Amino acid sequence: ENYAVTNFIAEFWNTLTNVTMVTMALLGVYSSIKHNQDKRAATFYIAMLLVGCGSACFHATLKYTTQLLDELPMLYLCTLAFYSLVEIERKTRYGWKLPAALAAFQVLVTAIYIFWLQNPVFHQIVFAVTASGAAVFGYNRINDKRVSNEARRML
Repeated sequence: ENYAVTNFIAEFWNTLTNVTMVTMALLGVYSSIKHNQDKRAATFYIAMLLVGCGSACFHATLKYTTQLLDELPMLYLCTLAFYSLVEIERKTRYGWKLPAALAAFQVLVTAIYIFWLQNPVFHQIVFAVTASGAAVFGYNRINDKRVSNEARRML
């Protein structure tokens, strides 16, 4: 039931559980900076932070605009995970082309979702495809003998 715990937060417990994600993301950013990890690690944790904050906003209000703050960062995080798995070595293979293509894809998906297909099923399909692609590519990277031991530890 919405607004059961307090009159100010629609889904109190769903909202509260996002504190864990936000905390872990902040610790991840701190740790990646402290241990001088690749910038992609800090970027990944910042994306997790955005997912946690967006999810908390949505579950607190249940408004369409905050639903976008919940769902779109999830897509961006999956795309970032895919990029990080493709470019797992410190020296990138694709240069600027892969990030540009992934960014263009996300801009297109975002525009379609906001302006044309304001249907959560569209988000679910795109998210499933993006997450599945990252999972399959990650599995293949674990078994790839060409991946350095340093990069393999990051998986």
